[in-house]
Amino acid sequence: MQPKEQSFSTPKESWPAGLPKPEAAQAREKSSLQKLGDVVGDVLRDVSTANQMAADKFDGDSALMRTARGFVTTGIGVGLEKSMNFVWDKVWQGDIPFYDKSKFGTGMAEAMNRFAQKSDFNARVYHLMKEGTQDLSLAIFYNFLAFRSQPLLPKAEPKHLLTALTTDAIEAFVKPISPNLPGQIQFEAQRGTNAIVTEQIEALDDKIAQYAGRSYYDKASDKQVFPMGDLIEKLKVRQEGLRGRIGQLQAPEAGGKVEQFIHKLVDISNPVTVLGIDMIAGGLTTLIRNFKEVRKVRKEKGGLEGKKVFMPKKESWKDRGGDRKPYGERRDYSKDKVYVAKANWKDKKLQEEYDLKVDDT
Repeated sequence: MQPKEQSFSTPKESWPAGLPKPEAAQAREKSSLQKLGDVVGDVLRDVSTANQMAADKFDGDSALMRTARGFVTTGIGVGLEKSMNFVWDKVWQGDIPFYDKSKFGTGMAEAMNRFAQKSDFNARVYHLMKEGTQDLSLAIFYNFLAFRSQPLLPKAEPKHLLTALTTDAIEAFVKPISPNLPGQIQFEAQRGTNAIVTEQIEALDDKIAQYAGRSYYDKASDKQVFPMGDLIEKLKVRQEGLRGRIGQLQAPEAGGKVEQFIHKLVDISNPVTVLGIDMIAGGLTTLIRNFKEVRKVRKEKGGLEGKKVFMPKKESWKDRGGDRKPYGERRDYSKDKVYVAKANWKDKKLQEEYDLKVDDT
C-alpha cells in the first residue's frame, strides 16, 4: 500500500474580534481628513464670500482691502503728526503758514504762552486750542493730498475732526486722566517764550552792531561821533527788558505710566488716524457680520460641503447710504442722475457728458 499523501494548507488569517482591520482604519482616517479639508475649505470660501459682499458698502473695496487701506491711512496720519510736531512751534509763532498763505499773527504764540502760565485752567484751555488748531491744519493738508491722489486716499470727514477734538478735550479737562498736564504745558510755554525772547535779543544785537558802525570823525571837536548813539541806548534798554522776561525752567513732574501712555495715544490722535481706525473697524466688523450671514445661509441649505454659497443682495448686509433705494423698490430714473460704479469714474469730462445726457432726457 502506498502511503496517503498529506495535504498542507495555510491557516486563514484571524483578526481579534472588536478591532477594526487596517484597511478600514485607513479608509476611516482618509474620510476624516477629507471632512476636515472640506470644513476648512468651506470656511475659507465663506470668508471670501463675506469679503466680497462688502464691495457695495465700501464703494468697490472688499472688506479686507478696506481694512488694509485703513492701516495705510493710520500710518500716514501718524507720520503727518510726527512731522507736524517738528514745525508746529514755527507755525504757532507765525513764522510758517499753516495753510496756503494763512499765518497766525505776530506775537500770538508769546501772548498764548503768557495766557497758559496764569493758571492751571488756562493751561488746559491752551492745550486744547493748540492741539485743536494743529488737528485742523493737519486735516486740511491731508485732504489736499487726498484730493490730488483720488481715488487712492479717502478724505477725512467732519466727524473724524470732531472725534479728534473730543479726544483732545477729554485729555485737557478730565483731571484724573491728566493730573500733571498743566505743569507740562506751562513748562513748554515758558520754554517757548524763552526761545522767542532770545531770538528777539539776538536780532537787537545785530541792529546795535549795525548802528554802531555808522560813525564819523569830527575835526572840529577832534573826536569820533556816533549819530545813532541815542537809538543804540534805547535798543539796549529794550534788550534789558526782554532779558527780564526769560524765566527759569523747572522740569515738570513726570506723570505715571498710565498718564504717559494716554498722552502718547492722544498725541497721535488726529482726523487722519481717526479715519484710518474707522476704516479698519468698519472693514473687520463688516467682514465678521457678513461671515455670520454666509454661515447661516450655508446651514439653512444643508451644509453645501465643498461648494460656495452664493449670497443674494439683501437689505440686512447692503449699506443703504445716501439716495440708494432697496432692490425691491422701483426708481424713477428720469428725475435722478444715476451713476453706475461711481468709484470708477476717472475722467471728469466723461462724467460731465453723462450729466448732460441725463439732463436732456
